[in-house]
Amino acid sequence: MAGVSAVFGAAYGLMPIGWIILNVIFLYQLTVEKGYFDILKSSIGAVTRDRRLQLLLIAFSFGAFFEGAAGFGTRLQFTGAILIGLGFRPLGASGLSLIANTAPVAYGALGTPVIALAELLGSIYFSSRAKFGQQLPWFSLIVPFWLIWAFAGFRGMLVFGQRF
Repeated sequence: MAGVSAVFGAAYGLMPIGWIILNVIFLYQLTVEKGYFDILKSSIGAVTRDRRLQLLLIAFSFGAFFEGAAGFGTRLQFTGAILIGLGFRPLGASGLSLIANTAPVAYGALGTPVIALAELLGSIYFSSRAKFGQQLPWFSLIVPFWLIWAFAGFRGMLVFGQRF
């Protein structure tokens, strides 16, 4: 019975996740092959020369859009690749993309983590759903400051006008 439960749980988790990831990877490969990814990268990079703002726009804002649409960490390949293309170090771009993913991951893939939790909890879901709604806005306010602090330090987070 334990084995059947493990197989069922794996299938329940992997099938929807795998389907979403497969489609996002296909879309990513398509945009790279057609050259649209380079256009997207240069367009976003041309908005500002301040690397802190580039980091906020790409890793946090643009990444939150991808996390909401696809989820399951697929956004990291997009935002990391764009940041690396703009001159960020690969390890730094990966780490900063992971930090930026902290807040929107709860509602990733059109709310799949919350929906899966709701199916597990049953009727308790309605009170837990309210708790998500109460906690997530605070994390969404803290994470951009944490992201810039990790990139430029505390002084770099407070002082505007310097180039990083």
